[in-house]
Amino acid sequence: MSWVHIALPAALVCLAASALSANKQCIGMIPWKDLLKDLEKLNRIISPHCIFDYDKKHLCDPEAMVKMVKHDTVLITEIMNKTAWIYGKKEHPFPYDSAMKFINGVVNARIKLHPCGNHPSRISHDPVTKCFNKMDTFLTMKANSRCAWEIVHATTREMLQRLERCSLGGRR
Repeated sequence: MSWVHIALPAALVCLAASALSANKQCIGMIPWKDLLKDLEKLNRIISPHCIFDYDKKHLCDPEAMVKMVKHDTVLITEIMNKTAWIYGKKEHPFPYDSAMKFINGVVNARIKLHPCGNHPSRISHDPVTKCFNKMDTFLTMKANSRCAWEIVHATTREMLQRLERCSLGGRR
């Protein structure tokens, strides 16, 4: 066995570990607490009468989504893009100033992540796109009702909270 057979795989493992470490650092630069605090100001809980509108098959699973994207800054950047897109809709029931503050926080997080996303552009954004398209379809099906927005809001909040926990290495 030559040194190339040993050194090349070891170098690839080190390179991958280095990239993962850099991605964790980038994700850690997001002001998660501020972002989540602004999100909480929009709406804290799902109203008891809205729970009956919850339809799992028309929503994405935040746990599965976060496991899929984990420390991939390109996909987390896409989550930020889609979050800003869905909250940027005129039909949401949240106070305009509070919604804009949250959207600006999401856009700023996306800007912080962008330089870290030096992956090939062939990375598929399909999982993120499908997730947010499901939520958009859910909102449309429910005529952008307050209950539909509360449910989408709770789903988004859970996703961002899980991403925050990933960035902290599970310390929270």
